[in-house]
Amino acid sequence: MIVSVDGLLLYWTGLEHAGPVTKREEVAEHRAAIVSGMATLADEAARQDRAGAALRTLIEGEDGWLVLGRAGANSYLALSANKGADVGALGYQLSLLAGQLGGQLDAARRLSASRYQAPEEGSP
Repeated sequence: MIVSVDGLLLYWTGLEHAGPVTKREEVAEHRAAIVSGMATLADEAARQDRAGAALRTLIEGEDGWLVLGRAGANSYLALSANKGADVGALGYQLSLLAGQLGGQLDAARRLSASRYQAPEEGSP
């Protein structure tokens, strides 16, 4: 999954276990919001500890792993794996992929509404 820092789902694959495509899209959108929130919390925790921005976040569940990694300035990569996966290899491969694709996958930050100015009347 690739997610913008503000939770916009940019790309996803998998989730076959979630049912039909429409249900998988709904699950992917929901997970994008979770990934963005978790990554934001990890960033803030790292900054509070004066460790800089969080580069990777690892969540160990009873039955598997969720690994989040920064991909450029405004995007995150996220992957999930079953409990038997080699978590060190997952983190390493996620870092390689993020490094290779981060600039291409990075989403530009959206302007806040207060910074947006509507075009003047009569302008193209």
